[in-house]
Amino acid sequence: ARAAMGGASMTTTKTTSTTRRASVVTSAKMTPKESKRQQRHRKIRSKVSGSPERPRISVYRSNQHVYVQVIDDENQKTIA
Repeated sequence: ARAAMGGASMTTTKTTSTTRRASVVTSAKMTPKESKRQQRHRKIRSKVSGSPERPRISVYRSNQHVYVQVIDDENQKTIA
């Protein structure tokens, strides 16, 4: 019924102790805008790396909020 409505279908697998869900991954083409954004991201990340002395910041802007992460790439830790 869910697949007929256009939503993603979920399958349930019963294991001995717990029930887990496996999601179905659909492949969709990226928009040209998203493709360009990912190209910029790869180019910048090849040159920029965060250290404990000078961490890298990652900024994500949604329509309503701004999310910022401070990242130490040497220790692979998110500081804030």
